Amino acid sequence: MNISDLSVLLVEPTRTQAQVITGFLEQMGTTLVQVATTGQEALAMVLSEGSDLVISSMHLPDMTGAELLDAIRQDEAAMATPFVLISSETQYRYLEPVRQAGVTGIISKPFHPAKLEQILRIAVETTDPLPNVGELKVLVVDDSLASRRFISMSLDRMGFEEITQAVDAFDAIEKLKTNYFDLIITDYNMPEMHGLELIKFIREESNQSSV
Repeated sequence: MNISDLSVLLVEPTRTQAQVITGFLEQMGTTLVQVATTGQEALAMVLSEGSDLVISSMHLPDMTGAELLDAIRQDEAAMATPFVLISSETQYRYLEPVRQAGVTGIISKPFHPAKLEQILRIAVETTDPLPNVGELKVLVVDDSLASRRFISMSLDRMGFEEITQAVDAFDAIEKLKTNYFDLIITDYNMPEMHGLELIKFIREESNQSSV
């Protein structure tokens, strides 16, 4: 798949801003763009028609971008849809739920078109299956169920077949004792033992230090 093949749903209540972003997308060759002005409208479109990528503002008339993302992640068919937030919001209480729900990227306003193009390329890469990854064993470590499900579904779409989930770093350590993994993907912010401490344990104390 190429950038020009992506179907994009833009969720933006402001007409002028929607025109600006749509213009950027068209310059990059993305012409399959639909626009929704509310979260409910966007959710209905994603669930009924599907999209290769959702780009949304944070503050919508009926919900936040975080709430829209969470609703998409609750649907089994749509949960792996790449989701990008475009916002000038900096408050932790708004951004952390988006990160925990498995956002593909957060673009701060004002932004350069090159940043948007980078996100489009990520969306293309997560849509295309990767060669020769079916037999690789992957461990996904995250205390957020929504994040684990999103990451696992994304990996599945990329061709990975053997995916194990761990609910925190201690669970991951237990699974490392009885399983061998080719790849470990871990969250950083986890209770009691964060991701960096888990990596340190794997590198220094486990029997899979080179994973």
